[in-house]
Amino acid sequence: GYDGSAHRARQWQHAWYADRDLVLVADRGHERELRRHAPTEQDRDKVRLMREFDDDAVAAGTLEVDDPYYGDAAGFDRCRDEVEAAMRGVVEHVREQLDA
Repeated sequence: GYDGSAHRARQWQHAWYADRDLVLVADRGHERELRRHAPTEQDRDKVRLMREFDDDAVAAGTLEVDDPYYGDAAGFDRCRDEVEAAMRGVVEHVREQLDA
């Protein structure tokens, strides 16, 4: 049910750190790369694995989103489910930050 036709991937721009409070990444490779290039420690702390916000993923120790690109349709369904579960936690996190 998602329409991704207008979505365009872009490479991360270092200037974006200043405009963001939270930077979500799918896997440890992205996490390492964005933290390595962060201009400050505060900016490094903004970078978080998306699935850190899914209690079930944390309990299972599966914090990376599986890349479905070279797989079948079931892999894309699994990826969508992982992202949706994480987003529920992200929304709760943001609410808590706004209330603080």
